[in-house]
Amino acid sequence: MLKDEPANKSFLLMANMLLKKFYSLKEITEILDIKPATFFKNLQMLKKAGFRIEKNKQKYKIEAYINVLNLASRNISILAYMMTLSNNMLPKNAAKAVFSFCKKIFYLSSKENYETFLERYNLFKRILSEDNQTDKIECFQKYIDKNENVQITLKDTREFILKPIKYCWGANNKTIFVFEDINSEERMEFGADEIVKMKVEKNAFKFDKSRETIFELSGRLADVYLLKEEEVLLESGKSRILIANYSSDKQKLFKRLLKYDVLCKVKFPAQDKNSFLKIIEKSLDNIDKFQDNNK
Repeated sequence: MLKDEPANKSFLLMANMLLKKFYSLKEITEILDIKPATFFKNLQMLKKAGFRIEKNKQKYKIEAYINVLNLASRNISILAYMMTLSNNMLPKNAAKAVFSFCKKIFYLSSKENYETFLERYNLFKRILSEDNQTDKIECFQKYIDKNENVQITLKDTREFILKPIKYCWGANNKTIFVFEDINSEERMEFGADEIVKMKVEKNAFKFDKSRETIFELSGRLADVYLLKEEEVLLESGKSRILIANYSSDKQKLFKRLLKYDVLCKVKFPAQDKNSFLKIIEKSLDNIDKFQDNNK
């Protein structure tokens, strides 16, 4: 509890408190040790000064705009630009001081002006950011406009063939690229800074998906494997690759994949997966019979 304060002092303390958050009559009178009559007198003085008082469930707060400063659109942009440069060039504490100064200016303006200031500040922040991905965004938009599938390579060396859908901004104004998997149609998101390479996958439209067989190679084979003419790389990781094959001769494909032994797995569709497993089982049976006949 504070000791009795002069009316003008309690007015300033009360104004400062109500600028920050909602307080009830009971809370203000107890914290400042003033009478309810003084509270309402101070409240009336704030209203006369031009402040709008917001009331919510018996609690009060100053809506910190008093509409005595009519800022032109250009002036708002200058303040937003100044704030952005401060963030990029000044120490953190100094940048906070600049932001506090800007905010005090808008106490004398309108809520709409302050919201415009924040919108333009965020816009300038994206434009002037060191992490600006303008070139990648333009390239990504061209892929969307032309309805092209792309092959992307990530920092962690993984590779995908995907369909670009849209771009947006995430936390800390990070540019996010949204893709769709060309096989599962599942949505995938990557930060623009995660992508080190992005190029058109020219073969993506040439293959008949009804003939598609997806298989996985692992181990050293995945590191040295060369794609055949009818194949597309779908995904690449450490000692692991996922490949789509569009050959019309399934038996010939399966015969080749058998040579890769445990380093190869047929993943999709289920019909091909089952057919491949039956061929493996049949091969194992033949080996057993051969061994039995030569005992």
